[in-house]
Amino acid sequence: MHLHPLPFLLTALTVLAHAGCPLAAARKRHEDVVSTSPHLERDVPVAIPVLDEKNENNCGPFSCDIFDAAKQFVDVRPGSGNEYKDPGPNDKRGPCPGLNAAANHGFIERDGVVDIVKLASGLNKAYAIGLDLATVLAAVGVGLTGDATTLRWSIGGPFNGLLPLGQQPSGISYSHNSYEGDGSITRADAYMYDDPNSVDLSRFKRLLEKAENDNFTPTILRNHSKEMNTLGRETNGYFFIGPASGVVAPAAGQFIVNFFSNHSQEFPNGRLNKATLKSFFGVTGEDDALVYKAGTERIPLDWYRRHPDRAYGIANLAADLVIIGAKYPEVFSFGGNTGRPNTFTGVDVSDITGGIFNAGTLFQGNNLACLLFQVQQTQITGRLNILGLQPLLATLKGILSPLLAPLACPQLANLDQTKFNQFPGFTHKPLGPKKAKV
Repeated sequence: MHLHPLPFLLTALTVLAHAGCPLAAARKRHEDVVSTSPHLERDVPVAIPVLDEKNENNCGPFSCDIFDAAKQFVDVRPGSGNEYKDPGPNDKRGPCPGLNAAANHGFIERDGVVDIVKLASGLNKAYAIGLDLATVLAAVGVGLTGDATTLRWSIGGPFNGLLPLGQQPSGISYSHNSYEGDGSITRADAYMYDDPNSVDLSRFKRLLEKAENDNFTPTILRNHSKEMNTLGRETNGYFFIGPASGVVAPAAGQFIVNFFSNHSQEFPNGRLNKATLKSFFGVTGEDDALVYKAGTERIPLDWYRRHPDRAYGIANLAADLVIIGAKYPEVFSFGGNTGRPNTFTGVDVSDITGGIFNAGTLFQGNNLACLLFQVQQTQITGRLNILGLQPLLATLKGILSPLLAPLACPQLANLDQTKFNQFPGFTHKPLGPKKAKV
């Protein structure tokens, strides 16, 4: 008999909430930052602070002003239980270096097929990602690409689940334009090589060249994200930016700085040097002779995560999106090229959201974060309806709703994506990841 996992999930999250980096504390933290506006229209910005990026550090919008070696050291030495192991031939690895490294070190299941509880606790333990954000990312992954009957998903390709009609959960390696999309800081656009999962060494090298004093900062990653967006527009006739995946791509650049930086007494806010960046991306060699081996992402031996009391949660993400949007609003211009490079045509966000969001206020308050999460939830509803799994929507909503409630997002009743049909990149399906690329 198959037991439904929701009671266990909620029990486990309750236990985690009292275990050190509490869910309740994380929620309280964004209640301190994000006001809960009762308005359905997003015309009144809520209290996400607009921070000057000049005052930022590698902990992003909110400073990590404390260091505790015992709490922050991530022990991946031999015999620790979290030592590095190469993935086996059937293990799943995909486009996210943080997930791949977490699996390679056993912070989540080493086979790469993970449930929501294990992923949330594992990412919190490895990177001090807030349990709120980690749980939302996992639940969205399940809803868009996973097995909602077991609340499991793959960090790479398909796996055997319990979906009806003999369907396999696709995993995030096959989530183009839903979970991942064009404009990645290190992955090629889907149409260019039909593999948006493997590291594109030309992009990676361009990122390496931007280091300042052997350190990568949030500003550097924002600038690089803008450059990759421009590169797609100028070289890829199928370049496409959607209202969910198009927000994820630049946000992922900020994840790299916030999750991978090495912290110390001297630099409590962290520093991310080239050696650490290469390790997390499975890249070796000198800068002019780089070698990438897919699936070999690893956490360095002498590495300290951000302080767990300064975990990166939903409020941090919302504030990061405000800063990106204020500096480079064109990065969040939804639309695409029409078959040839330099033919980018934008679509009014008001037209695809029924007026709930509009261009005039998209970069105010938490609106951009709300757009991301509301679009993803609408896409989840569509997918589960097609699969005939409508009852399981309540399960995922029961997980997502309390965690996203502090954002006070409007209810997006309808997502009209028909206006994207003019863009060939909207419907293009890449072949998927290759085993290795050097």
